[in-house]
Amino acid sequence: MSSEKTRLEIGHVLFVDIVGYSKLLVKQQSELLRELNEIVSGTKEFREAELAGKLIRLPTGDGMALVFRTNPEAPVECAMGDLALQQLAAAAPRYGAAIATSYGMLKLFPFWDPLRGDPRFEKIVQSLAPK
Repeated sequence: MSSEKTRLEIGHVLFVDIVGYSKLLVKQQSELLRELNEIVSGTKEFREAELAGKLIRLPTGDGMALVFRTNPEAPVECAMGDLALQQLAAAAPRYGAAIATSYGMLKLFPFWDPLRGDPRFEKIVQSLAPK
């Protein structure tokens, strides 16, 4: 038996999945995965954890699993902060209110409460407001 002690760490996981992935054409699947990777790797939490050597990234076929070995809030901040805002900003002009990011959903659904007051979020909400 080794005299070295095993060091245990807790990992905080974020699963990211592209809804409707299997219904897309192969080219669209590739484009969306590339876009998703760019968005996720551009978040502050991702960059900080990766630079510290405290991030494990696992592809899942239609998304990814990220294991942050930093703080428990990192996955939530990654998903709810810049990642969510970038996804909404990209989706709003392309699809408008026809997708889940409708004006009513963003205004009323409690899921978005942590982003309220952020000027970027408010700009997206206003872009979807009925004219």
